Amino acid sequence: MRLFLDVGNTAVKWRTDRNGLGVCDHGEHGMTACVERITQALGEAPEAVTGVSVAGRAATEALRAGLRAAWGDGLPVRFMRARAKSCGVTNGYASPARLGADRWAALVGARELTGNPACVIDCGTAVTVDYLDGKGRHHGGLIMPGLAMSRRALEQGTAGIRAEGERPAGLLARDTGSAVNGGTLFMLVAALDRLVGEIRAEAGDALEVLVTGGDAEALAPLLGTPARVMPDLVLRGVKRMVDSG
Repeated sequence: MRLFLDVGNTAVKWRTDRNGLGVCDHGEHGMTACVERITQALGEAPEAVTGVSVAGRAATEALRAGLRAAWGDGLPVRFMRARAKSCGVTNGYASPARLGADRWAALVGARELTGNPACVIDCGTAVTVDYLDGKGRHHGGLIMPGLAMSRRALEQGTAGIRAEGERPAGLLARDTGSAVNGGTLFMLVAALDRLVGEIRAEAGDALEVLVTGGDAEALAPLLGTPARVMPDLVLRGVKRMVDSG
């Protein structure tokens, strides 16, 4: 059994050859709690651990140390970086290693899922949009604040505005908290719709939109184009790269 990890800025996702997706919010619960959840979920030690991480060195090393403390110092724990080319995907960054490892893995996962052009949207702490053409060439992407980050920016930058309450039932809200939640949601949806439209104009109607990340379920249904929600897209890419050697 092999363990695959996707370590984001606030959450850890995992899967194995046998088990489905697991998620722990390390921003809320801490990395120690995430290690405990992973070890309890698996029960037995994996043969090896491979992942991608954008959580920073301290959090990544805390996770590595916790897994080895639980399963033995000899446990291989490896975190991958973006490459110039792998698994039929060509990195579009001028400096390939500077592309986020999670974005790279998501592109590899997208290529495994479809041979069509793909727009990959990762809705996490930050929202990233990447375009992969039908030949596996990455044309680059964009990064913007995610929902929680946008709401915190409003709370911190204004007096008296708090993102409390639910998204309004209709288009417009009747209280400030709902107005913030609805406004940030539709702002992000509008930006994504515009980007998908621009990419589709270049890629053609065969373009597939793949959405992953913690806010994927909230955002995907509001997009003006059909989108597939793929919660384990990054992990699919990690597994694909491990399988390819």
